[in-house]
Amino acid sequence: MPSWMRRRLTYANVIATLALFLALNVGAYAAIRIPANSIGSAQLKNKAVTPKKVSPAAVKLFKGAKGSQGAKGLPGAAGAQGTAVAFAAVSASGATVASQTKNVADANVKHPASGVYCFELPFTVRTSAERTTRCRRSTSGGRATRRRTTARGTTTSV
Repeated sequence: MPSWMRRRLTYANVIATLALFLALNVGAYAAIRIPANSIGSAQLKNKAVTPKKVSPAAVKLFKGAKGSQGAKGLPGAAGAQGTAVAFAAVSASGATVASQTKNVADANVKHPASGVYCFELPFTVRTSAERTTRCRRSTSGGRATRRRTTARGTTTSV
């Protein structure tokens, strides 16, 4: 026996080869010895055949046409108050949208370049005592954008 074969002749390889040989022979025996259409509902256990085991064409035979969509449900309850210290929706001109802004005035928003908005916040976000400036490049193509600053000093864009 060549040395390369002796190195690869492990117990796991031998057992895997025997299992493959046995599985192929049992499948071949079943294909030859079991008559066609001899397996029916009497031989199958309950829930043994699932939709995953049946062809899509057979599944379609048991499904009817899709019905109309039901009525829309009721709106859910209002969520809890957020933790944002400040946020602003800014139009393409650089003005804040009053109904979507908290603690940021028009005077605190700078628009230095196209798509860039800087917020000069009138309060301390971090431990430093100086005013904080946040700049963000707009990715919304001129639509209103928002910037939120939480009490911990983290910012998220909406």
